[in-house]
Amino acid sequence: MPSHRRRFLSHAFQAISASAFSVKWLSASESQAGSGKSSGLIVRSRRPLDLETPVDQLDSEFTPNPWFFVRSHFGEPAVNTQGWSVTLDGLFQSEKKFKIAEIMNRFPRHERPAVLMCAGNGRGLMKPIVPGLPWEHGAIGQAMWSGLRLKDLIEALGLKDGAKHLIFETADPTASKMTPSFTRSLPLERLLQDDVLLVDRMNGEPLPLLHGGPLRLVVPTWTGNHWVKWVKRITASAEESPSDFQRKSYKMPTLALAPSVAPTPDQLKSVTILNVKSQLTWPTENAQISARDSLAIRGSAWTGPGLITRVEVRTSADFAWQTARIVTQNPIQGAWVRWEFTIADIKPGQHFVEVRATDSNGHTQPVDPFWNRSGYLYNAIERVPFQVIG
Repeated sequence: MPSHRRRFLSHAFQAISASAFSVKWLSASESQAGSGKSSGLIVRSRRPLDLETPVDQLDSEFTPNPWFFVRSHFGEPAVNTQGWSVTLDGLFQSEKKFKIAEIMNRFPRHERPAVLMCAGNGRGLMKPIVPGLPWEHGAIGQAMWSGLRLKDLIEALGLKDGAKHLIFETADPTASKMTPSFTRSLPLERLLQDDVLLVDRMNGEPLPLLHGGPLRLVVPTWTGNHWVKWVKRITASAEESPSDFQRKSYKMPTLALAPSVAPTPDQLKSVTILNVKSQLTWPTENAQISARDSLAIRGSAWTGPGLITRVEVRTSADFAWQTARIVTQNPIQGAWVRWEFTIADIKPGQHFVEVRATDSNGHTQPVDPFWNRSGYLYNAIERVPFQVIG
């Protein structure tokens, strides 16, 4: 396991002087003491804390924990890892309460790579501009997640007739006693699939507090709002969660609408699965590169259910789409693939790269995004400029 995945976040979230939604940089000394990095996490909001990963820190198979983006609805809870427990109630056959060590020792441990992406990743690129956190390219990351299969826990406890959903309640403190806690429910038909995990480890380390430690839900191929952090209660229910986070939030229209037209309730659906998308991670935007005979570029591509089957590149040196080489061995659903491409005979001057991905369902990135008022699931082909200096 690469050593950079074992660095600890020591001072990342202290003395941040950014106002909400402003673009500030968290310095390397704050985010990774002694790491030698020259950039830091981008502060999108201070309260609650929302931090974006710079693209240059996405240039690997796994995103190092200290550089992984942070999305918060409220604040992180005070955690006693040894005393943390999770309650299972509702339409389970009986109510149970487990300490983390107890359930992790009781069931087989499973490990899998998976992409975690905020549904609003790319919102800041939407035109016309939409409200909300202006994420650009870095509300995403991939980690190796480790824990128990939720399916094993559900089957061990058993369910009563009528159970169709599990409601996950978090421990993050709300702004006031009048504010309901964050809850999110998922249908059992999804949760009983083998890839859904309750995890306590991330990239070989104990799950960090800001990433949901000591216990979070991992739902590969689904957007990050379903990856509930700080899980303290799981309720089996006949209905989905009644909270506004479930019934009103994370909705997008089912058809294209003009910016001046508000969707009606029957035109909205819940945001669930990821769509096909790719990213150039080297060179980064506006990079200055010394002249050379050829330039090796690279990046990542991912999708929801299915696999990436093709990545194509178009450059200022050759306007035709050309197939890149997928270098990830034995790709699995829910994880991104890494790709490479060599631009031959590149001359000094201004250049650009465009990338598009296609998945096994036949979905290809569009030229234009599906515009929606919430800025969800932006996946348009992007043009990344850079300069070759002679």
